[in-house]
Amino acid sequence: MIDYWFERYLRGRPATRILDLGPGYNTFALHAAALTGASEITFMDYADKILDWQIEQGRARGIQAVGLKADLNTLPLPELPATYDLILCQEVLEHLPHAAAVLTHLVARLSPGGSLLITVPTRFSERWIKRLNPSYMRNEPYGHVNEFDRAGLTALLK
Repeated sequence: MIDYWFERYLRGRPATRILDLGPGYNTFALHAAALTGASEITFMDYADKILDWQIEQGRARGIQAVGLKADLNTLPLPELPATYDLILCQEVLEHLPHAAAVLTHLVARLSPGGSLLITVPTRFSERWIKRLNPSYMRNEPYGHVNEFDRAGLTALLK
């Protein structure tokens, strides 16, 4: 589903530098780079293994990839080394107790005309998953601390 939205909103939109916040083991930033022509990606995550994997994946595709280790649950966040044409925040905000502060930090690092692309699980989908699996994200480090619906996410973004 995220790939669909990337195709819809990113194809043909030029970017050089991408920041992928909390990428985990996905390839969203690489897909975004292919769609936008970006040549540089900074991956920000708390886990060295994830950063190493992301850097390896990026470099294998000819992308200048760097990792920035950061615990997004702890403020203040580290200073970002550049401005970014595109900042990706896929399935991250639900994990952050200080989501508004993180977003403020990110928006300040957007280049003029830059974009922030956010996806979150919906409150509805979270409730269904919890019905199917009552222990889903319960008592996990970096588990879900927020649920969003359209109004809640809109309020957060304001």
